Amino acid sequence: MCEPQLDDTLGDVLEQEYFPFMYDRRLKLTAQEKALKVLFDGLDYSLFDASLSRDAKIPPRRMCLAIIYAFMNGVYTYRPMETFFQRNAFVISLFGLDASVDHSTISRFFTRNLEAFHGLFYQLVVRLDEQGELGRRTVFQDGTKVESRAGRYTFEWRSALERNSDRCIRRMVALLQIAKGMKLIDDDVEIGEDNAVSLLQGLLETLSMMDLERDAPRGRGHRLDKVVKLEERAKEEMAKLVGMDNAIAGIGDGRRSWSKTDNDATFMRMKDDRMRNGQLKPAYNIQNAVDSGYVIACIASSDRNDYDTMEPMLREIEENLPWSYPQYCADSGYDSLGNHVLLEQKGIEDFIKPQDWEIGMRRQYINDIGRYQNMKYDERKDEFTCANGRRLVFVKATDNREHGTVSRHYACRRGCVTCPLRRQCMKTSRKKYKEFSVVMEHWQYNKGCHERLRSDRGIEVRLNRSIMVEGSFAQMKSNMGFDRFRHFSQKKILTIWMLLAMAMNTLHFASRRFGQTVSISPQWFSPPPEDASA
Repeated sequence: MCEPQLDDTLGDVLEQEYFPFMYDRRLKLTAQEKALKVLFDGLDYSLFDASLSRDAKIPPRRMCLAIIYAFMNGVYTYRPMETFFQRNAFVISLFGLDASVDHSTISRFFTRNLEAFHGLFYQLVVRLDEQGELGRRTVFQDGTKVESRAGRYTFEWRSALERNSDRCIRRMVALLQIAKGMKLIDDDVEIGEDNAVSLLQGLLETLSMMDLERDAPRGRGHRLDKVVKLEERAKEEMAKLVGMDNAIAGIGDGRRSWSKTDNDATFMRMKDDRMRNGQLKPAYNIQNAVDSGYVIACIASSDRNDYDTMEPMLREIEENLPWSYPQYCADSGYDSLGNHVLLEQKGIEDFIKPQDWEIGMRRQYINDIGRYQNMKYDERKDEFTCANGRRLVFVKATDNREHGTVSRHYACRRGCVTCPLRRQCMKTSRKKYKEFSVVMEHWQYNKGCHERLRSDRGIEVRLNRSIMVEGSFAQMKSNMGFDRFRHFSQKKILTIWMLLAMAMNTLHFASRRFGQTVSISPQWFSPPPEDASA
């Protein structure tokens, strides 16, 4: 029986350190690569720092294209990106056969050009508008939570820090009382929680100038001097208090927690909680502004909700784009009085979905006579009329400093005890008369939003909102497989998200314009020039 003859060519190739690469082979340009050329050729790359390393002679334009092309192919970290650059024929054609780009070069280029990438992103948005891809009529905004690189058990909570800080001060007071009994503090000095820190600092300065046996033997059979013990405990409590004060200052006023390894990350409840036990994870609140399916602006926030993200998003659009949007659409997470007032001041048509939009369509909500929304309101007399014809008059106003709103309280003076509709109106209330509070300005804005959202234009905007902005998150997080940041700090993760948005916009443009592959452009695959700054 004859044995089959095996070809040893593959074995010879694998034994070599290098294998031959046929650069003169003509390859067809894919739709994604064609879209890269159309969108990124001719943009301004002068702000990029090209001093990568001694041997790197790669123009910033080619480096940017290679990184965005890697993001389009689901490669987001430096070492896999290095392998991708070495093996992908398209990237090799950009860099040239002799260029070598390792992971440290990519990292250095990214770190030195954070602001330049932001400018490149908005140049891309302007280029998309020049290509006729943007409607420039309605901007859609929504947010998503993306997990941080920080550890899940590196949290610090504001409430716990404040509570432990108070306990620390009380321990300081106890130490000062001991020092007073040891005649280290004058008897006429009053010790309290308000001056405990300053008194303890003065005590430590006094003890530092005293000649104490701080290097005395310790452990079993040895007894440390009481003054040295007092000094060590005072230093320990002072260090604890300084650490907690720094943590509270780092958390800031707008959030309740932070991560010790990524100070900009806040612990949030994630929708991808597989265990469904409400586990908190360090994450960022990423906001996208979308027009015609393209991401036209991005911001990163440490807030757990979306109330305070609309104003910075509108400011981001105004500062970086040469046009403005006459209409704004968002879901009920942005329904706040401050947002409605801001849109009115800027002359932007308001399409924010009210918080009672979904429940307001239910029959039970519409027929609930106990809700003030279903009562008649007389603006001239400033009073409501219930289903039984009783008047609910204004009683008092309460300022809500946290939200900057004024709640107006209304109450019925008589008739509620014997009212035949009491059970339907007051339900489980044990009060004698019907009363409620309402933020009148917010209620008036919501009524206007209800009318606009039920119009023909409002129906169209509502249908497009979920398609536009939710579709961008589905593409970036699910289809492109980006579910967790690999960098620390808010500045770096925002740049990463903008790179991902540029990759997503390019893919979307390629599917719209170049669904089929096109012929190769000779200058596109030409070797890089000898002058690296070209």
